[in-house]
Amino acid sequence: ALIAILSARAYAQNAGTVVRVPLTIDYLTLSEGLKQQVYSGPGGRAELWSGSDPCRYLIAENPVFSRGGENAAKLETVAQLSVGMRVGDTCVSPISWKGIIEAEATPYVAPGMMLRFHVTDLNLYNEQHQKTLIAGHGFDLIKRYFIPRLEGFGFDLNPVTRQLMALAEEAAPPNIAERGRTALATLPADTS
Repeated sequence: ALIAILSARAYAQNAGTVVRVPLTIDYLTLSEGLKQQVYSGPGGRAELWSGSDPCRYLIAENPVFSRGGENAAKLETVAQLSVGMRVGDTCVSPISWKGIIEAEATPYVAPGMMLRFHVTDLNLYNEQHQKTLIAGHGFDLIKRYFIPRLEGFGFDLNPVTRQLMALAEEAAPPNIAERGRTALATLPADTS
């Protein structure tokens, strides 16, 4: 599970203190959110790019978030790229690739309490999960169209923070609950 650390400034009687609240977000939940926002095409596909004819496309499907390196998440998605042209009823593709895109991304909390990701590394694998090389133009197309879609994905943290506020109000005496509301109103800050 991805843990987002939200920092809020809690005001004590004369001095402010920072309170860190860890939120655990299940990777399955993140994957489902990404499917709803980005992979909403026919058959649960993300149509990332299409060229001037049906032989030019980049599609992705089956996104899965998991734990990445330190303070990072990993996203793997099956993808298919074709940079070709129609000749009669056939596609002639000098660049054709089918495999797995793996992105490592650092999560952060953006304005509006949205959990977002900044892609820090991108790898391409064949269907057997072995590293593959694609001609420069093909890799450039994948970077140009996949990274912005992943970085444009936002997971809304507002429902979770509302639950935190309700819990703070129910569990604490009125004067403490008020300080908790004030502290939670200062969110967000960092993630890890």
